[in-house]
Amino acid sequence: MGSIAQHHRTARPGQRRGSGQASAAAEHGAGGEPPGGAQVARIRGLGQEAAMLIARTRDELATCLARLRAGHSETRLRAANPETRLRAGNSETRLRAANSETRLRAQIVPGLAPMDLSVDGSNAPASLCLVPTMGALHDGHLSLITRARQHCTHAIASIFVNPTQFAPNEDFARYPREEATDLEKLRQAGCALAWLPSVADIYPPGDATAIEPAGPARGWEGERRPGHFRGVATVVAKLFGLSRPDAAIFGEKDWQQLQVIRRMTQDLLLGVEIIGGAVVRETDGLAMSSRNRFLTPQERATAPILHQTLNATRAALHAGAPAAEALQTSIAALTIAGLEVDYLALVDGPSLQPTSQPDPTARLITAARLGSVRLLDNIAAG
Repeated sequence: MGSIAQHHRTARPGQRRGSGQASAAAEHGAGGEPPGGAQVARIRGLGQEAAMLIARTRDELATCLARLRAGHSETRLRAANPETRLRAGNSETRLRAANSETRLRAQIVPGLAPMDLSVDGSNAPASLCLVPTMGALHDGHLSLITRARQHCTHAIASIFVNPTQFAPNEDFARYPREEATDLEKLRQAGCALAWLPSVADIYPPGDATAIEPAGPARGWEGERRPGHFRGVATVVAKLFGLSRPDAAIFGEKDWQQLQVIRRMTQDLLLGVEIIGGAVVRETDGLAMSSRNRFLTPQERATAPILHQTLNATRAALHAGAPAAEALQTSIAALTIAGLEVDYLALVDGPSLQPTSQPDPTARLITAARLGSVRLLDNIAAG
C-alpha cells in the first residue's frame, strides 16, 4: 500500500527529544493567510507564546510538517516530492523539485518570526507525535496532547470523522463537529499543528485498498461492529502515511482499538511508536467520551455504574470468585440498573483473548448501551 511505505527516519521510535517549544511568537504575513490557506494561530498561557499551524490540504500539511521538522527557521522548503524530503535538518538544505507541477505552493509559511524548532539549539530534525482524533475534543484528548509534547518535540493532531468506521445504522451523521472550539482547545494545549483533512484527501477517487485486521480485532467490538476495525486500521495507516510521525498516541478507553493499531503497526513495519494514554474520567468515574453529551440527565446519573461495576468485578476476582461467576453477577447488576450489556469480559490485554485469571496483563472490558449512547470502558484486572 503506497500510502504506508516507510522512509528513513532520523529519530527512531523510542528516541525521545523533549517538548521543545517555539522561542518566539508567529504571526500572519501582510497578505493574511499563507499561500494555500495554511493558517497560523497564537497560543497563550504556556509561559510564552508559540505558533500553531493549521493545515487542510496535502500540500499545506507537507509544508507545515517540513516547517516543524526543520532545525532552523531559514530552511528552504522547495520540494517536488515532500514525502521523501521532510527529514532535512540543516538550515542551508534546499529541496529541489523534479516536477514543477507537484511543487509546494509555498517555500515556507510567510511572515513567521524566526522560531528555534530544533532540540537544544542543534540543527537535528525535530520529532513529531501524532494524536489522531475525530474532534469534539474533551480533557481526555487534551491529556494525549500533553503526553505527546512530553514524548516528542512537537505534538500534532488530526481531526477527521472517518466515514469508513461507521456502519450505516450508526451515528456518523450526528457525531459532534465543533471545529472552532476544537482548534482553540488545541491551541491552549500547546499543539504545534492541527490537521483537518477532507474525505477526498484520505479517500481520493479510485481508492481501492483497505486493511483487514485480524488477531486482536476479532471478537468484542469486531463482532458487534462488522467492518469497524477495517475502517480504523485503514484510516490510521493513511494518517501515518501522510504525516510520517515518529510516534502516535491513542487513548486506552478504546482498549481493543489500541491493540489493533499496535498489531497493525508492528505487522506492516510502519516504524511508528504506538503509545497508550490513560483513561481520563469525570469526578464520578465515568470515562470521558464525546458521546456522553447525548445522555439525558437521568442517564448521566446512572452511567457511572459502569465503572463502579468494573471495579466490583475486579474485587470479586481478587477475592477468589471464579471469572464466569463474577462476570455474570456484574452483567446482571448492570441490566437491573437499566443498561443493555453487549459484553463484559476478562481478557488478555494485548491479544483480547478471554482468560480466567486476573493476571498482570489481563483487562476487564465492557460495552453497554444506555439510552441512545453506547458506553465503552475498561480497567486493568491484575
